[in-house]
Amino acid sequence: MVELRHLRHFVVVAEELHFRKAAIRLHMTQPPLSQSIKKLEESVGTKLLDRSRRSVRLTAAGQAFLAGARGTLRAAEDAYNDAARAAKGLSGRLKVAFVGSAVYDVLPIVLREFRRMHPEVELELLEMTSLEQIDGLTRGNIDIGFLRPPIVGPDPVKQQILQRECLVAAIPETHVLAESPTLELGQLARDIFITFPSLASPNLHSKLLMSCYDAGFTPRIGQNGTQVQTQLGLVAAGLGVALVPHCASRLARQGVVYKELTDPSTHLWTSISIAWHSDRESPLLEKFVRTCTEISLENF
Repeated sequence: MVELRHLRHFVVVAEELHFRKAAIRLHMTQPPLSQSIKKLEESVGTKLLDRSRRSVRLTAAGQAFLAGARGTLRAAEDAYNDAARAAKGLSGRLKVAFVGSAVYDVLPIVLREFRRMHPEVELELLEMTSLEQIDGLTRGNIDIGFLRPPIVGPDPVKQQILQRECLVAAIPETHVLAESPTLELGQLARDIFITFPSLASPNLHSKLLMSCYDAGFTPRIGQNGTQVQTQLGLVAAGLGVALVPHCASRLARQGVVYKELTDPSTHLWTSISIAWHSDRESPLLEKFVRTCTEISLENF
């Protein structure tokens, strides 16, 4: 069986063409070195070196073997280095899931900073609903997620809030209240609401219901839209109004105006959290979580 140490010994001897000089370079005595070369030749099944008292030279087989031996040693060294960097969280791969609304604000900031600090890490981005992310974390299909809490998951799933923001009303530009600087939610009681599906986004769906109840009415639900952009498109078409996270108001969508709501309801607030499985923590994941935490403290 060929061992890496045998290959190292052979390469040094081939470079020096002198056993004593090779032994000095390898910090060993000459007899064990000669024995190592002998074992290598026995494993390969052919003579690699012609040696006499005065000279050492490579055989034709030895010359052919030398290139492969060097390549194997380089590959082994690269593998050792890759493993060491991965163990320190300096390289590797992370699967990052996110809800669509996270791309308007917190997610790009985190990704930009993490890529700047860790350019060798490969990030695979996957758009998922909050419930899909909890399932993905439980099954080990993703490493970390950006979701809308509260989402009930198994105990090993940790969650940490990164950003809190209010909900704003998105209404058609032709709406009678389009020129009002602010609104009370009750002023939209007669409108049809476009909302997030209860199964896909239970948090935002329930916030719409609870906010309207606090304002004294039961909302009339029309269309559902899993993504904020879908809802805004329906609003622009005049099919209703929507409550969307404040970050969505940065989208200059033709046909839509955004209005801040003056209601005191606590249900008019939402959050973006990161979530990860504590049983699958790694140095790389810890660095990503730390970046998220630092970004949260500085920006939100």
